Amino acid sequence: MCFEKSLPKKSLMCRPCSFFPICLALCVLSLGTPLGAASGLNHHSTDSDLSAQNLDVPLTQNKNDDFRLSGRDFFNYYVPDYALTLASTLTFLSLFPHESREAKFGPTLDDVRANRNLSSIQNPIRPDTIPVWTEGVVLIAAGLGSGIAVSYGDENPWLNAHASLLGFAETLMTTLATTEALKLGVGRLRPDYLARLNLYGPDSYELRYGQKSFVSGHTSLAFAAANYLSMSLGGRFLWGQRAKTSPLWQKLSVGAFAASTWAFAIATGWTRVSDNRHFTTDVIGGALLGSVIAQAIYWRHNGANGRLRILPNTYIDPEGGTALGLSVSGTF
Repeated sequence: MCFEKSLPKKSLMCRPCSFFPICLALCVLSLGTPLGAASGLNHHSTDSDLSAQNLDVPLTQNKNDDFRLSGRDFFNYYVPDYALTLASTLTFLSLFPHESREAKFGPTLDDVRANRNLSSIQNPIRPDTIPVWTEGVVLIAAGLGSGIAVSYGDENPWLNAHASLLGFAETLMTTLATTEALKLGVGRLRPDYLARLNLYGPDSYELRYGQKSFVSGHTSLAFAAANYLSMSLGGRFLWGQRAKTSPLWQKLSVGAFAASTWAFAIATGWTRVSDNRHFTTDVIGGALLGSVIAQAIYWRHNGANGRLRILPNTYIDPEGGTALGLSVSGTF
C-alpha cells in the first residue's frame, strides 16, 4: 500500500493547546509570594556587611541582631528566574502549534511514500494510560505540597515557599519549552504513525502530533519534577542543615514523598512506550533532559547544604553563638 497521497500538507496545527491550563497554573505558581517573602526575610546582612561578601571567612553575629535583605535586592536576585519562566512559557506556546520538520533518522516521510522500512511505526493506537491532564494535576499538587513542606518550621517560611514554587515552575516550563523545540527540530515519527494516518487522515492534528516523538514530553516533565522535588526536600530535611534536628517521622515522610515522585516518573516513561506513543530512546532522552534542567535550576537556587543561596550560611555553635558566612554565586 502506498501512502504518497495521504501525507499531510504544510500547515499549522489548529487544535487548542492542551498544555495551556498547565502553563497558566505554573505561571501562577511561579508568582509565589514574593512580597511576603521579601518583607518576611530575617537573619540577613545589612549594608555594612556587604563589603565582606568577597571574604572567604565567617563573620560573627550577635544572635539578637536583626539582619534583613532589602526588597530591591530580593527582586534583583529573582529577576532572571521570573524572566526565564515567562520566556519559556511564551516560547512553548509559540512553538506548539507548528508542524515539525521531516525526520532525519528512523522511518521518514520518504519511507512512508515509498512504503519501506515501516515496521517500527505501524503499531496500533492505544489510549494514554497517563493523560496529560492527569500528569499536570499530579505535578502541580506535588509542587504545592513541596512548597508547603520546605517552609514548615522555618525561620523564613515565605521566602522558602516562594523559592520552592518559583524554582519548580521554572524547571517545568524550561523543560517544556526545550522539549517542544527538540520535537520540532527532530520530527521523529511516533510508533503509531501509520495508524494515525489511516484513522485520522492527512490533514489532522493527530497526524502532525505523530511527528513529535523525540523526546517524550510526559517523561521529561515527570523526571524534571522528580529531580527538583526530591533535591529540594532532601536538601532541607535529609542532608542539609536541618537533617540533624528533623524528627524521624519527617525524614520518613520526605523519603516516601521523594520515592513516590520517582515512581511516578518511571511509570510515566514506561507507559509512553507501552502505549505506543514513544520509542525507548525517546523516553531515555526525555528523562535525561528533564533531569539535567532540574539539577541546573536547583543548584542555581541552593547550596550544597540545601540552604538558599540568597540567605547567609548560618549555624548555631555549641556555646550559643551564631556564625555567619556570606557567599556570592553567579546566575546563568
